[in-house]
Amino acid sequence: MTLGVTLLLAFFVWRSRMLQPVRTDDDERRAALDTGTAPRGALHSRGDTTEATVGRFVYLFDVSASVHSAQTADPYSIAVGTLRPAVEALVTLDELMPEEHLVSTIGTLSLRGEPLCSIKARRSTLFVARDSLALPKSLGTCVARLAASAPERYTDLAGALEYAALSIGGEHPALRGVVVLSDMEEDLAPGTRPAIPDLSDLCVAVYMMVTQKIAVDPTVIQNRQREWTRRLRGWHAKNVLFKTTLGFRPEELKAFFRACETRQ
Repeated sequence: MTLGVTLLLAFFVWRSRMLQPVRTDDDERRAALDTGTAPRGALHSRGDTTEATVGRFVYLFDVSASVHSAQTADPYSIAVGTLRPAVEALVTLDELMPEEHLVSTIGTLSLRGEPLCSIKARRSTLFVARDSLALPKSLGTCVARLAASAPERYTDLAGALEYAALSIGGEHPALRGVVVLSDMEEDLAPGTRPAIPDLSDLCVAVYMMVTQKIAVDPTVIQNRQREWTRRLRGWHAKNVLFKTTLGFRPEELKAFFRACETRQ
């Protein structure tokens, strides 16, 4: 009698378990999304863009008359040609995704500048697919706006660096990089006081434009490299890369920022 009761109870327990719905991985994921307990990354639905930017970059293009003329092969045009390969190289740094790339100019009062354009790049995930046409379209817009920028009489380099530091600064962990494309000849307007930028935690890459003046006296490159490297380090830049636009290599820029990311 006791054995029969025990077997009957066991049968009912087994039957009740068999009738319960099976909980799949998709069910677990949906439950986590509903309750807010999903792991980081799983909470980003198709329309969610709240993920914190990890790579933040500012490109500063010198538009002073000494480098920018109506000629198609002037130093400025050569510098503008580096934007597309630079961004395309940096967006392959998956560890820095998502990224934001701001493009601005160096002019008379650089601290009052505004971005000509902003390029955002995100990695593809289970919930968010990367738009393969978005990056080329954004780059095309930026290049066109740079090409249309009018020359300015003066060059506020320190003000541009201060603008960059204020634009991409913040408390959340991120790699913050500045790419400067200029002949590195600062020429302030009368009455303008030079800025003293705080470049703490910023990695700065300088690509010097080679003007006619520099071509006549190539020692200017070494002299300005020494002077501006000293200034940038004095303003607490995390690391400094100094090259010319003639020797621009996108993979070298990528390697510089990757190494700077791990630099203490």
